[in-house]
Amino acid sequence: GRGVEADEEEKKRGRIEIFVNSELEDVELGQDKDSGLRGLCWNGVPSQIRGVCWQLLSCYLPPQKDRRFEDLYTKRNKYHEYVDTYYQAAITQPSRETTKILSILRKDIPRTNPKIPLLSLQQIQLMMERILFIWSLRHPATGYVQGMNDLVTPFILAFLSSSIPIEALLGPIDPVTGSVLGVDLPGLEADVFWCFTSMLHNIQDHFTESQPGIQTKLRFLDSLLVKADPALHAHLQTEGVSMIEFAFKWINCLFLRELPTLAVLRLWDTYLCEGDDYPTLHVYVCLALLLRFSPDLLKLPFCELIPFLLTPPTADFTNDTMSELISNAYFLQQLYPP
Repeated sequence: GRGVEADEEEKKRGRIEIFVNSELEDVELGQDKDSGLRGLCWNGVPSQIRGVCWQLLSCYLPPQKDRRFEDLYTKRNKYHEYVDTYYQAAITQPSRETTKILSILRKDIPRTNPKIPLLSLQQIQLMMERILFIWSLRHPATGYVQGMNDLVTPFILAFLSSSIPIEALLGPIDPVTGSVLGVDLPGLEADVFWCFTSMLHNIQDHFTESQPGIQTKLRFLDSLLVKADPALHAHLQTEGVSMIEFAFKWINCLFLRELPTLAVLRLWDTYLCEGDDYPTLHVYVCLALLLRFSPDLLKLPFCELIPFLLTPPTADFTNDTMSELISNAYFLQQLYPP
């Protein structure tokens, strides 16, 4: 029951906290899912300590405890210099380029996950605007692309949940507004910017012209489905459903639109442990999801397949469901290596 789950969660939190807060010179990040901090976090991180774990796994915080304060201070200052230099100039001395970026951001950000009232808070929307604006200017090869607004939100939620219960952050806005505004939001904003930048580093080719990274992953997913479930692959082909019609979105936004928020945070625990390799694991998670729904999909004609795949029935997915899905994906990766 719930008591046993809560007990397990508390034990896991204790194990990770001891590791992160140990007086050892370094936090041993580990090389894979079986060692170090990666090994402890691969199967999920309790929300109260998710923020610090993600910052360590993103290599934003250094593993050496005695360097953390200084590094954090330096990186936060660096980000705020960018804001003072570039964002403030865009407000006070707008150019055609900066006006265009801000105009797109001001359309997209208010549409970000309407199911989370917190994201409608003006302070949070302005935070997202600054983060995405600075990122766009610093990455001119891609610039801002729709969907990046979604990819910022898990970091905001993870870092806020260090001081505010995640359930409260996902609930009605009024009870948590005071608590959110009481957090060091400028510090949190800088942390989100750098960790978001690190996450996007490995998927920048999702956003460059013609999106080669996504096209490659769609072909790879198609080839994996032929091996793992030839009957489903044949059914999709017969019904005229191509990967691009549904999996483009799955890959582009890392399931942020298809999964409940808590399930996304659980998935990203593993992705951050995977480091540079998470985009590959993500393709196998897409495959695992297709296999999970294969019995249902095989019964559906084209007109029902696309709606099902665009909004798969995942509303009841729990942490346990996600752990099972991720384990299946990992198994598939061993079975059908890239």
